[in-house]
Amino acid sequence: MGHFLENVKSFPSNSTEGYLASLKQVDEQYIHATQAVKPKEETALDRRYQELLEQVRLLDTEAFQLKKEELVSQLQEAYAAKDSKRLEQEGKLLEAVQEMQDRTGVTSVDYLKYFYQSLSDARLTPELRTKAADLALKLYRAQAFEEAWDSKSHFMELYQTKQAIDQLFSQEKKAKPIPIEKNSLGSKRKSNPILQRSGL
Repeated sequence: MGHFLENVKSFPSNSTEGYLASLKQVDEQYIHATQAVKPKEETALDRRYQELLEQVRLLDTEAFQLKKEELVSQLQEAYAAKDSKRLEQEGKLLEAVQEMQDRTGVTSVDYLKYFYQSLSDARLTPELRTKAADLALKLYRAQAFEEAWDSKSHFMELYQTKQAIDQLFSQEKKAKPIPIEKNSLGSKRKSNPILQRSGL
């Protein structure tokens, strides 16, 4: 009934028309509970959407060369289409950004290990092999303070390359590995303290 009183107050001069309209709404919502005005029950998709919006708000997206407006737009499109799969894909991206923001050094080494180890897999295409080797080398040089390379500002390059490799490996059967000495970074392993400490 509190809603009823508020509705009455909201009509100009508390007119008879407004009074009757409020009575009708109370009757529909609380007595007959028609589908048109029945309060919407929050779904798992609603909650997930709100969680991701809040995550975007809190992240320092500028450090990752990402625009909050574009991230929010992607979430809105997925939510409007009720596409939970796409919403989760956006969630994985935000989770990866969060991890890089919270543990930049550790996460950078994780990417280095991933790219380096992927080079020994024969399923890797020449294009992805070249890309993985290039990123692994840049990450290594940055970790060894040989070259200034900000993994945050290059995050999307790291993330998208890893996603492409993950997708390829999920589609192809496991192939015979290439000896690590023969891949693009094999010659650097013995003199590479970063790779040795990483267990590569």
